[in-house]
Amino acid sequence: MLPLIVIQCRFSSTRLPGKVLYPIRGVPILVFLIRRLKCANIKGKILVATTERPEDDSVAAWAEYENIEVVRGETDDLLSRYLKCLKVFPSDFVVRVTADNPLTDPWIINLVIDEMKNGCWDYVNAVKSYPIGSGIDAFKSTLIHKLNKEVHGSAEREHINLYILDNMKEFQYCYITPPEELARDDVRLTIDTPEDWHRMKMLLSNIKEPLKISLKDVIKKFDSLSF
Repeated sequence: MLPLIVIQCRFSSTRLPGKVLYPIRGVPILVFLIRRLKCANIKGKILVATTERPEDDSVAAWAEYENIEVVRGETDDLLSRYLKCLKVFPSDFVVRVTADNPLTDPWIINLVIDEMKNGCWDYVNAVKSYPIGSGIDAFKSTLIHKLNKEVHGSAEREHINLYILDNMKEFQYCYITPPEELARDDVRLTIDTPEDWHRMKMLLSNIKEPLKISLKDVIKKFDSLSF
């Protein structure tokens, strides 16, 4: 079974509503991310997990336009959406990607997939110490089911790694440490504010193949600009 690469995405956002459909390089942020993952050699099936709210019809429509399967579920219960993804597309584990991180690195995704396949891990984290908005984490499917039974707090069901990070002794986990040139958690690549969006547009300006830019080159561009 192929691992699931789940792009969690919804239109609503407290600080920047509709940010996942803001344009970068002529397409919505969500579409840019999908195309970035599709043009890489990702070893898994890409899905978009969004809500059943009418405002997310546009999210689903853009994903479907890119020939990406869409799973829709509850608004404030992300964990249940992941369960629904696994019900529709059974898999041994799930890789979590967030739609407001258009420069999510496919190389890191494949690194995490290999670690999940070769190790006996419940959870693999390649987020810590990486540039903010470039890393990802992965969950064994049995762990998703376990969390569904044991986790009832709204915050823990919306932020599905929260319980794990607070109770690491209960799980077999692995942190993938970035190589020295990528250990730059001072570099912000996520989009959560208008300033983040403008920064991203600057980072991707004058790039010949923006979908294929490496994280190393992104960091170089970041360091060359004044924010």
